[in-house]
Formats: sequence, C-alpha cells, structure tokens
Amino acid sequence: MSHYQYSAGDHPDYHDEFGRFDFPKEQNVYGENWWLVATDLAEDYHHNHDGWEASWPLELRIYKDAAEVARFSVEREIQPVFYAYDLPVAA
Repeated sequence: MSHYQYSAGDHPDYHDEFGRFDFPKEQNVYGENWWLVATDLAEDYHHNHDGWEASWPLELRIYKDAAEVARFSVEREIQPVFYAYDLPVAA
C-alpha cells in the first residue's frame, strides 16, 4: 500500500521531509487525479494545519512513497457572509 503525504507553504523549508503531512484518513486519490486531490488537501491544510494564517496563493506538493508526484499553486477564495439586523421603521 502506498504512503501519501503533502506539503504546503510559500518557502522551500516547508517542503522538506519534516514539513510534510500525511493525507487525511479518508482522503480519496481519485485515480491519482492530483488536481482533485490538491483541492481537498488545500482545504485540510487550511482547517487542520493553521492554513488560515498562511499567505495565499501557496505551493502545494504531493508525495507518493516519499517521491514528489505533483506540484500546484493553490489559491483560496473568500466567501462573503452577510447578516441582516432589524431596524426600527420610521413613522
């Protein structure tokens, strides 16, 4: 069974063997369609590895059995959230 990892960041030091994360337990490799995998991993990085503090876009690399198999530049989109509050109606 193959061992999958990824690294993410905007500096080469983030991509050495000490900066790699194992794939999440239920991660699908989509038949090694790495583009789909990269979008999932970017979300994992954002939510589980302090990625919200990262400077985006960032470089994401995918490794299979310690060998790099794919490299992507990943951008994060910000979704606006809107709130409505009741205001008094003028007479």
